[in-house]
Amino acid sequence: MITSWRNQGNQRRYDSSVLRRVAVIKTGQQLGLSLEEIKHALSSLPLNRAPSQEEWEQMGKNWKEILDQKIWLMTKLRDELGECIGCGCLSMSRCRLRNPQDTLADTLGNGATLWKSE
Repeated sequence: MITSWRNQGNQRRYDSSVLRRVAVIKTGQQLGLSLEEIKHALSSLPLNRAPSQEEWEQMGKNWKEILDQKIWLMTKLRDELGECIGCGCLSMSRCRLRNPQDTLADTLGNGATLWKSE
């Protein structure tokens, strides 16, 4: 995701545009984005120069869609978590958070796919 060069003393050096990329990577991580999502977003930006305002805006639009989806999922979990934990049913056949033996992982991915797919 970043590039560097070495000086005569063999110290690694970074251009200012690379330092900006590092800041974007750290920000993406703080927002909960995976390194793969960050790498995908950065792949649209030039490596040899600082991105233009339009290029940054396009990357921001792409991240907005990802972040909106994450916010929706977290809000849904927040709003339903108390109900699920508090209901006490412990029903293995009705619980929306349950994915028995992760049998749906091949088609829907890992985790609480029954809950996520609603």
